[in-house]
Amino acid sequence: MIAAIHQPNYLPWMGYFHKALAADRLVLLDTVGFSKGSYTNRCRIRRGQGAGWLTVPVRTAGRLGQPIKETALEGNEWSRRHLAVLREAYEDCPYFESYFPALEDALSTGGDLLAELNRRLIALILGWLEIETELIWASDLASRGRRTELLVGICRELGADAYLSGQGARTYNEEEAFRQAGMRLVYDDFSHPLYDQGAETFIPGLSILDLLFNCGDGSRSILEGRKPARAEGRGALSQVKRVSA
Repeated sequence: MIAAIHQPNYLPWMGYFHKALAADRLVLLDTVGFSKGSYTNRCRIRRGQGAGWLTVPVRTAGRLGQPIKETALEGNEWSRRHLAVLREAYEDCPYFESYFPALEDALSTGGDLLAELNRRLIALILGWLEIETELIWASDLASRGRRTELLVGICRELGADAYLSGQGARTYNEEEAFRQAGMRLVYDDFSHPLYDQGAETFIPGLSILDLLFNCGDGSRSILEGRKPARAEGRGALSQVKRVSA
C-alpha cells in the first residue's frame, strides 16, 4: 500500500492531485504548524494574461506554529469575494458551468476551520477527477514526531509499504530511516503538462480549477499525460507537452 502525506492545501495545483492519484491513501497533515504565506490558505489562478492569488483570511490567535487543525477562518465574507474573482476570471471557459455551482456550494458551506474547508474542497475535486484515494486526517492517527520520524510513523501505522514523496523533499528526506523501517521511498514523477488555458502564454502551477474549467472531462487524462489537451472551440495545443514548475 502506497501512502502520501501532505498539508491540507487550499484549492491545490495539479501536482497535489497527481500524487493523490498515485497513492492508495492521502494523509492530510493537519497536526503540523500553520505557516503564513504557504499554500495552506492560498492558491494561484489566472487573471487575464497573468496570475493572481486567492488568500483565505485566518485567525492565528498570535500563536507561533499553531496547528493547522486549530487555525480558524476569519469570517465568511472572503468566500463571496473568491467566488466573484473566480467567476470574473473563468466564466468564459468552456467547462466553467460544469463545476462552478458545486464549488460555490462548497465554499459557501458553513464552518469555522481552515482544515475542514480544505478537506471539503479536496474531496470535491478528487470526485471530479474520479480519484478514489482515501483521505485520512493525521490528527486521527497516533503518530507524532518531526519530519522523517513523523512520516515513517504514519506509514507504519497505516500499514504502508511505500511512501510517495514530492520531488522537492529529496533534499531533506532521511532515506535511511525509511529503509530501516522496511519501507520503500518513492518520488512522484509529476512533470507539469501544457494544456489550453485560452491565453497566449501558458502559466504553470495554477490551482487545479484552471485545468478543470478549461478542459473538463479530459482533465484526468491530461493530469496523467495520456491524451491530447484539446478543448472544442479553443486554440488548443495539438498534444500534451510538459514544462518544469
